[in-house]
This record gives sequence, C-alpha cells and structure tokens, in this order.
Amino acid sequence: MIHNIYTTEFIAAVKDGSYNENDVQRYCNTQPSLMPLFKSLHKAASTLIASKGIQGGFIWNLTERRWDFDNAKDLHIYMDAEFTRLQDAMGIVCDLIEKQPFLEQKDPTKPQHGKYKSIEGYIIGNNKEAVIQAIKTLVSDTKGKHPAAVIFVAVSDGYMMSKPTFEILKEAFGIVGTKSAFNIAYSKYRDDKRNTYEEDINSARAALKRVLEGAF
Repeated sequence: MIHNIYTTEFIAAVKDGSYNENDVQRYCNTQPSLMPLFKSLHKAASTLIASKGIQGGFIWNLTERRWDFDNAKDLHIYMDAEFTRLQDAMGIVCDLIEKQPFLEQKDPTKPQHGKYKSIEGYIIGNNKEAVIQAIKTLVSDTKGKHPAAVIFVAVSDGYMMSKPTFEILKEAFGIVGTKSAFNIAYSKYRDDKRNTYEEDINSARAALKRVLEGAF
C-alpha cells in the first residue's frame, strides 16, 4: 500500500508496528521534503501523549531525539509501544533532515566549504518564505537575548538546519546590536543544561508557533 503523509495511513503503520526502522527510512526517501512528515509524527505523538492523561509539560528534545516531560510521574508513557514507535520514527526523520544539506550538492546557495550563503539555505521545508517572514516579524530591530532565543528555538525545533552567521541573520531578519552580544546570548540558550533560561525559550517558542500558525 502506498502511504500518504496527508492521510493517517503512514502514522497508523508506524504506531501499530507495520513499519519498522528500515520501512520508515525507505518511506522518507520517497518524500520531496521531510519537514511535513516530521510535523505529522510530532502531532500524532502529541495527541497520543494527551490521550494518556498527561497534563504536565512535554517537549521534543531535538538533540537527544526524544520527548522530555516536566513531571517524573509522566515517564510511564515510555512503556507505551505506540509512543516509542512514534518517537523512534521522529528520531529517524530528524537524522535524515540533518543530513539533507550535505546531500544536496547542487544547491546554488551552498559554497564548497559546506556553509550556506543566504538564509534560504538554512530553512527546512517547502514554506521557506513563510518561515523567514515569521522569524523576521519577531526579531526585526531587536538585539541581544530576544532574537537569540527565537533563532535558538527555530534551530532546535527543526525550522532551521543550524545557526547561520550573524551577518546572514542581520541581513535576513533585520537583527540589530553586536555580533558578540548575540552569540553570547545564543550560547547561553544552547548550553543551558539546568533550564536556567527555560522561561525565555518557552516564550520564544510560543511566539514563533503563534506567528507560524497564522502564516500557514
């Protein structure tokens, strides 16, 4: 059967175990863009989590390729087979998304050393302009920790492949201030192991989600 990410068939195949790791990878290879597929899996997992009565906060940990939960009592979800299959599939898609820029050798915006020359090269998915405009709406004419938090969220949540240079960010989004101030703030969010800056990150994540939902 041919599965379509715009139906429930692919998600159902992952949840019931009909698709194993190799099946998911093969299916990914048939897709022109993996971000819609990732979003479909993300939505399915979020819905499943909520259906289990979990009321606390939860978020996809892009670095660790797993879901993180605020309350230890919610960790029983890891015993759910459907949840773990969805989580594993999300991890596979994330791995493939990260590899994409290195496989797309014909991208005219990408020079030989592996960095993109313009912001378009860093944006994931087919709706690049919508993502660019959403970020610009939030960070234009701002400096320091606010734009750093938004860019960090855009990277960690899979809208951008990685953090572009400050020069590219400044040109694309109208960020002001100094390069050093931005990079210092960004490093604090990136290296925050104790959730010291969780409030800033969650606020930026909510703002970006709100603007993107309006765009799409």
